[in-house]
Amino acid sequence: MHHITKVEYFFARWSISYGELCAAFTDTLTADAPWLAAPGIPETHGAAEAIALLDQFRVGYNLETVQVRMVRIGQTGEVVWTERTDDLIDRDGTVIVSIPVAGVLTLNDSGKITSYRDYWDMQELQSKANT
Repeated sequence: MHHITKVEYFFARWSISYGELCAAFTDTLTADAPWLAAPGIPETHGAAEAIALLDQFRVGYNLETVQVRMVRIGQTGEVVWTERTDDLIDRDGTVIVSIPVAGVLTLNDSGKITSYRDYWDMQELQSKANT
């Protein structure tokens, strides 16, 4: 499967439910894939650690889903680059915050994510936490 298609599907699953968001990580990350959710947030390795981090966001912000609005996506070799806006949505369907994100995902020949890094401004989320 073309890597861009795999990444688009990975992100599309985030908007279905919290369970599907977690399943996307379980199904798509390799066992030891590092995920840097943002500078300043501890890097995770593998799906279990990634989901534990997502669980913290869920508790702290009532996170239910993430609607990913892709602005640009491209591929160079095994690397997929994304420019997107992530709308974090709570259990009531209300947008908690919209965050512009640049992401870099490396995939192997099987279409599994071997490395995933997101870059966004933590102040967007922290300002929401303070309200």
